[in-house]
Amino acid sequence: MKKKFYLIFVLVLSVQLMKAQTYPGGVSTNLKLWIKSDQGTSNTGGLLDSWQYANSAFSFTSTGSDRPSLLANKLNFKPSVNFAGANMMNGPTGADAPITLDNDEYTVFAVWQTSVNSANQSIWTQGKTGNVSGDYFSFYTLNGKYGSAFEEPPTAQTIQGVYTVNTWNISQMRLLNSATSDFILTDNKNISTGPLILGSDVLNEDGAGLRSIKDELNRLGNSGGPTDAPFDGDIAELIVYDGPLADDETQKVFTYLAVKYGITLKTELISSSTASTVWDASQDAGKYNNGIFGLALDIGADLDVRKSNSIETGNGDGTGQSGKANIVISNPSALTDDETYLLIGNDNFSTAEVTTSTDLPPTGVGSSRLGREWKVQLRNSKNLGTVSLTFDLTDITVSGHVKEDFRLMVTDDPTGDFTSANARTYKAAIYNADTVRFNNVTLNNNEVFSLITFAAGALPVTWKSFTGSVISGGIALNWVVDNNEEGKTYEIEHSSDGKNFAKTGEVLNQKNVQSYKFNYNTTASGIHYFRIHQIDMNGQAYYSKVVKVLIKGNSAYTVRLLNNPVINNYAEFEIVASKRGKASIELLSFAGAKIANKQVSVNQGTNRIKIPMDRAATGTYLLKLQIDDVLVTEKVMKF
Repeated sequence: MKKKFYLIFVLVLSVQLMKAQTYPGGVSTNLKLWIKSDQGTSNTGGLLDSWQYANSAFSFTSTGSDRPSLLANKLNFKPSVNFAGANMMNGPTGADAPITLDNDEYTVFAVWQTSVNSANQSIWTQGKTGNVSGDYFSFYTLNGKYGSAFEEPPTAQTIQGVYTVNTWNISQMRLLNSATSDFILTDNKNISTGPLILGSDVLNEDGAGLRSIKDELNRLGNSGGPTDAPFDGDIAELIVYDGPLADDETQKVFTYLAVKYGITLKTELISSSTASTVWDASQDAGKYNNGIFGLALDIGADLDVRKSNSIETGNGDGTGQSGKANIVISNPSALTDDETYLLIGNDNFSTAEVTTSTDLPPTGVGSSRLGREWKVQLRNSKNLGTVSLTFDLTDITVSGHVKEDFRLMVTDDPTGDFTSANARTYKAAIYNADTVRFNNVTLNNNEVFSLITFAAGALPVTWKSFTGSVISGGIALNWVVDNNEEGKTYEIEHSSDGKNFAKTGEVLNQKNVQSYKFNYNTTASGIHYFRIHQIDMNGQAYYSKVVKVLIKGNSAYTVRLLNNPVINNYAEFEIVASKRGKASIELLSFAGAKIANKQVSVNQGTNRIKIPMDRAATGTYLLKLQIDDVLVTEKVMKF
């Protein structure tokens, strides 16, 4: 009975492990080498000691001055392994080498870049030890071109792919067991038009008959020693299959690499298990096949991308290239359905501001906008929820200068007509140093969006007065309006420093009522700042003036929260004390569950106390601070 139970347990465990296993694009057959810079790296002081395969326990290793560097945020928020011309790593050889001894068919993928276009460089090599020509495969560059320097006959015949320095590439090299047209080179530049097909027939040789690859060497960074074709550049991922791939398998691996690293292919992208189309490159005659990037959950393909931008517009760490209007998409609220892809491409129009455009939503007539438009393709999702979009406007001259000037406009018209009655707009959550962020954005399949850079239009609700006064247990806010027939709601926002505001309440507009009030409950002494975020029925939104209300305290302590929302991973209180004391601080979920607590000593004078929130997810929290008879409870937002 125990043996049967043990056998059942092992079988169940095996099935679970099989389900958990992932492969590049879901392609597993003949996978022998798979290294990726965001997994399996072990480093000391930023220098790589080992780099473990993602598909086995094998590793590349390096020591001393041979070690390459691990560089963070080099490519779509992913690291890279940088070889500085004299670095190398050695992997398993013999029977454990990636390509079987004397095999005539294999497939190599790489995500890479180099800053050199004239020197001989070997990115990865398998073959003989020492500086021995023939009997080897080498992913090689020479004079601004790349390809395979492999075995016999002379190597230059297959180095025909063109690259640009300091530009990331996805490259695939396939060697076939054929006397002619036996080498196929495909990359992100030619995949949409057709690969380079080369081979031994160029020299009237039978390539298949001449090959005899060896397994004595398995190396990254050079082909024989520190001075033998040293590589000066970066590797993000390297994949080797000991055999050929079918066309749909090639497409799956390319999809995986393109979506993971934000590299545009301008061809159809497909999911791992169902091979369903997740980016239709033929849609709109390819109008939006530029700067493609996005979010994805494809478990079998090893894809879980929740923050992304395009390498055509971004610098790797989310900052934008000059004048490119880089967009970072992040914070999906419900990315749970397997093989879900939300991908975005642009029409390659100018990113300059257009001040005379008529292509605007009905509520935005007279506004300024960017000329460029972006289109969404959302596939296989039952519910993706909402996302955040952050625009980088570095070196783009726009009329807006505060967040209230900016709107994200979205239309469900697949041709990009924003004059449609169904067009909608979102207000900016943050504007800071040329960066505009929109939160809680819904993007549906075939929708088109762009950026309003200055929202025009008069405020339909007339503000006659807005005041605040201290009452028992808090502060009373009163405002009087007129012409408010089209008003929808008044959101009350509070701040402790006059700069960072958070919503604290809401009052619905009534078209026949002009006087409104709201009581803010607090006993915290100090200055309190308030403003009203007034929203119309058509989605237009405006802010009232800011009013200040002072609550005088009789306590020895005056407490106020300095930053809300939290954008630097910490909240900060200021305590002005006339005597020494001890403050107790609690961080609670909005539902009241305790997340963290701490006690701090307070000295006489002005104290500033930081409460770390780097481990707290994006959302709304409560902060409670008590010192002697002073209790302050603040609702804070973390972005």
